[in-house]
Amino acid sequence: YHQRNCVTYIIEIMYTSIVFLLQLKFGFSLMFYGGTTTMEEKKGLSYAAVLLTGLYSFELAYRLQTHWQLAVHHLIAIGVLLVAFYNWFDYPDQAPPVIRMCCVFVLHASTEQLCFLALLLHRLLDHHEYTNLLRHIHLFAAISSYVLKTTICIITWILWLPFFLDSNNKHTSYLWFWRWVFPVLNFVMLFVQWWASTIFWSLSRRFQKMMIREEDADVLRYKNQMRKSLVFSTVDVSDLDRRKLQQHVYGSFEKPRSHYITN
Repeated sequence: YHQRNCVTYIIEIMYTSIVFLLQLKFGFSLMFYGGTTTMEEKKGLSYAAVLLTGLYSFELAYRLQTHWQLAVHHLIAIGVLLVAFYNWFDYPDQAPPVIRMCCVFVLHASTEQLCFLALLLHRLLDHHEYTNLLRHIHLFAAISSYVLKTTICIITWILWLPFFLDSNNKHTSYLWFWRWVFPVLNFVMLFVQWWASTIFWSLSRRFQKMMIREEDADVLRYKNQMRKSLVFSTVDVSDLDRRKLQQHVYGSFEKPRSHYITN
């Protein structure tokens, strides 16, 4: 079970990094400026979508145990990408706003490298020996996840508003999905991401408590050692003083050997 999880984390770090780089290279101008896409950009974003859907499908099949929150996260990402690309190929003229919104939405999945690294180290490293390192990396993973995922969700909502407010949008078979279903999925995705961030925060607090207990144990051991050393030194000194006192007292009453009367 642990080996499968470690293999999954390593693969996820590699593939999500590739997807993120493809998004930056082929979707940067689309995400930040909008407009149309070239054929090269379409190919690059298509590769990113195929890699991500393949990764999540593999993970759902490969893991022995999967939390329902993680399964919901993966299924939502796969479903939104599939609908987006069907919309893209069926209505290419109206697809750029959809693809722009989905490119930002997919950042939920392609910016989780620090979280996967924290989980991998959590499985591989000894918790008592690397308590401080694990505490910090879980803390950074929680903070980055809270900030990034919330920002991505807000931007996605801003890009979604024209689909809901603009009555001039040409009616297609996909418009109802983007207008009514997608906001619900976006909210559920944010809830799942916050749940994961809370897990990392809890793990960080747990390692912090472990450090406090270990520090208290070290202090207690140090006090016990000091108490024992003080007791030993006191006994040694008292014995030495007692022997000197005995020699001084009894030595003053001791007669010379020549005066002893033998039988």
